[in-house]
Amino acid sequence: LVMEARVKLDAITLVKCFIGFTDTVALEFPVISNGTTGITATADDAVGFLFDTLATTDVWSGCGVAATTSAGAVVNGSAPVADTYDVLRVEISAAGVATFYQNGALVGTLEAAVTATVALAPVLIVMENAVAGTRKLTVDYVWVQQNR
Repeated sequence: LVMEARVKLDAITLVKCFIGFTDTVALEFPVISNGTTGITATADDAVGFLFDTLATTDVWSGCGVAATTSAGAVVNGSAPVADTYDVLRVEISAAGVATFYQNGALVGTLEAAVTATVALAPVLIVMENAVAGTRKLTVDYVWVQQNR
């Protein structure tokens, strides 16, 4: 399962954004920062890129949650630049291993990032972390592919 998206945030302050997959299409933010270097998951299964200014390090981080258990976060990505596109790509193996790329460069890999047997839907979501105003996510393209 693969998703690649070219996206940009209009502002990179007081914002959280998730680009990836989740197990539900209900209106929820699948994964957020726990305020340090970890994540808090709302979804039972989700995997993708998270940018959350509540985190200790404000960069695009690859993260996952499998059967309500956090797989952690890979915080080797770089910070987005306001109003500048990033290409984010997540590849998920048949075993649930996720590999993350930002602008073609490897960010990292998470073992057991997501439950391999759970159906996932693509999601691109953004919201402000405070009442500082709205945040806009511009999406140039989204590409999703799955083996049959």
